Amino acid sequence: INATCGDNTSIPCTIKVAKPGKESDDLGEYVNYECFTGVDRNLLKYTSKKQFSGSNTAEQVFEITANVKWKLLGTDENGNLLITTADPIQTKAGADYNLQGKTGYTTGPDELDRISGLFGHGQYADTNKYTYSYDGTNVSTAGRSMKVEDANKIQPYTPSAFATHTFKKEEDGYISYDGEPKTKYKTFNYYDETSKTWKSLAKGESIVMPHSMYSYNIGTTNNGQKMLRYKADGSTYAFYWLASRAVYCNNNGSVDYDMRTVYGGVVYRGNGMYYSTGSYSAGSRGVRPVVSLESGAQLTEKVGDTWNLGK
Repeated sequence: INATCGDNTSIPCTIKVAKPGKESDDLGEYVNYECFTGVDRNLLKYTSKKQFSGSNTAEQVFEITANVKWKLLGTDENGNLLITTADPIQTKAGADYNLQGKTGYTTGPDELDRISGLFGHGQYADTNKYTYSYDGTNVSTAGRSMKVEDANKIQPYTPSAFATHTFKKEEDGYISYDGEPKTKYKTFNYYDETSKTWKSLAKGESIVMPHSMYSYNIGTTNNGQKMLRYKADGSTYAFYWLASRAVYCNNNGSVDYDMRTVYGGVVYRGNGMYYSTGSYSAGSRGVRPVVSLESGAQLTEKVGDTWNLGK
């Protein structure tokens, strides 16, 4: 645009206006964000231990040793830019992150956030956005894990209201479902969100559980959807955790406690971590960090296929 320069109103000059980076056309485009260069190396490594992942792998090490590629995810509630990795992140050993059982369900979302927090210390990152505890030390960062709400926004997808179902341990010790005759199960374990502990139904007790499961195929209409669905090569499916839980109510009197994932182009209810019957399972997926950029950070100029950041 043309404007006057300084006090001289007779000489036109050109002012470069930064691109807001909020248009849907820019979703999924590459962004030049430095998560490694110039960052304190002590902030770039985290070991996820079995006590937080539930995994049979005692320690899963994540360490940033070079810059990774980033894409525009959109904006947050304040209109600030959000970016995510072009590919899901793996451990230092090149493995997907493993979560298992009761622990995986309970603390899995927190661990995914801690891992993703490693990436939130670069230039233009809103480093005071989140605070996580790493081995007893609180660290502020701009990073968190991708959640199902991020995917829903890009798809876009609006979940229906969750149905609820009542599970009761009858006097004969069997579990009933919505008042139907007893099932074959005698155990019903559930996670009490208020006390943050696992409990079991006693005889005569009942509980109402939300059926929060939903899934959908991610579209391929725009770059934002393709970013969720594929790896950076644009054709290989991306498999990664979402730091969001899901509850699946079965009419056989049991409940699956799941961690949501993106799996084969689908936002899926997840990988069953633990079951009300007391059994458990495990899953391994990549991690998809999301970084919040500070207020005023914008896309400025595009070099090749990558937008530079500036203010």
